[in-house]
Amino acid sequence: MWLEIGDPRGNEVCLRWGDEGLWAKYYVSLDNLQRAAGEVRTGLARLTRWAASKQREELPLILHELTTAGFHLYYALFDAKSNRNAAYDVQDWMRQAYEKQKQKKQEDGTESAECDLSVVADPSMHVPWGLVFEADDLPGLQPDVRSTSFGNFWGLKYELAAVFDGVNPSDALARPAKQCRLLSLLHRDYADEAHARLGNLLGRPLGIKLTYELCREALRNIEPGDTIFHYIGHHHDGVLDLGYGAKVSMTDFKILMDELTGGRRRMPGQWCGLLFINGCEGAFGDGDYSFADVANREGLFGLISTESIVPKDDAIEFSRQFLTALFDEGKTIGQTMHHLRRDESMWPLSLLYSCYAQPKYKIVPEIGTPAAQGTPA
Repeated sequence: MWLEIGDPRGNEVCLRWGDEGLWAKYYVSLDNLQRAAGEVRTGLARLTRWAASKQREELPLILHELTTAGFHLYYALFDAKSNRNAAYDVQDWMRQAYEKQKQKKQEDGTESAECDLSVVADPSMHVPWGLVFEADDLPGLQPDVRSTSFGNFWGLKYELAAVFDGVNPSDALARPAKQCRLLSLLHRDYADEAHARLGNLLGRPLGIKLTYELCREALRNIEPGDTIFHYIGHHHDGVLDLGYGAKVSMTDFKILMDELTGGRRRMPGQWCGLLFINGCEGAFGDGDYSFADVANREGLFGLISTESIVPKDDAIEFSRQFLTALFDEGKTIGQTMHHLRRDESMWPLSLLYSCYAQPKYKIVPEIGTPAAQGTPA
């Protein structure tokens, strides 16, 4: 199923829902939607602060506040300003479709998500879609803090991805591993630990780089191809911090992405890149000064990033699991994110990550050809 958001009309924005057997349209308040999204981000910031101590007795209340904010966001999506019956019809249809797919999944014995859900919106729409909490009423305090008790978050309930206007989220994109490269730019304080824990993953071409200049040099010396750009480190207000005073501005980053996608050398119509910005609040930004905007270009098929601050150890572990699933296990982006959001070893900090990328993209692994060891450059 899909939700498309657009056609602003004053203070309202149009929501269009569709899938087999469904098509509906209505308007909601854009201010209410953004206000509810801000409430969710406040809850995510508290979850981030909790991660410093990870006192388990504090977690039920933090998750309760986050589910309450997520429910307010869900309510804002169905608080129709016109054609209210259409909003009710969509809610009923989603419940029925979910139960139908859940039953089919049980009969087939599969491990995939019960339903796909793609949100199509402009990259300036700053809504953490995975934190929408689908419920009939305000959720109560839940003493059981395992991910299985919070399955109504859209990020856990659906194989969820947000894509940009003009991108078809149903397109299957299977790319052979032999033409896929990984370029990892690391903050210097992360480099040794990331290399130790990610091992062979970071040894793939183009390898690990510790400076912006080395990234540009690597891209200039290789033909354009399917490049996954992976960053671990600090980020603030569109600037990547590499340590020791070295920073990468958004303008410089856009120049780097021009080189990554081949610029004028690139053949039109090829989707060949992914941004994985594993730095604080990488999914958040203003208009054309955001990584979401950078990812919304020919030659890139999306962005995986964070909605809030992520502790170093958790960021490195998320990178390890994400890249392993993508490069070594042949999982799609959608399958990978759905698994990691539910993984108890990553929970609840997995809620901090969002998928703004083609959910059907996957790398088809080569048999018997392990990657070579890499060293930081």
